[in-house]
Amino acid sequence: MQPSQQKSAKDIKLEKAAHEFEASLMQELLKPMKQKDPLFSSGDEGDSDSSSVMADYGTQVLAQALSQNGGLGIAKEVVAELGKVQAKYTRK
Repeated sequence: MQPSQQKSAKDIKLEKAAHEFEASLMQELLKPMKQKDPLFSSGDEGDSDSSSVMADYGTQVLAQALSQNGGLGIAKEVVAELGKVQAKYTRK
């Protein structure tokens, strides 16, 4: 990257926030998948609290990984649109 193309701290924060937002949305979309799916069922209902926590964590990590690798494209669009707004106000 050339110096003029380096990302500023604001750009990095914007990208991180956009990916967190997209991951949060994706996590909500993935929640119904684990509710009745045998893949997420341990078969041992005696330890349902810990398995529920692990399933929630797994969903969170999956959503974050998907977002960081393209996801639904929401983060990219958020960065693009907010970048335009930011550029508009920094030119004034």
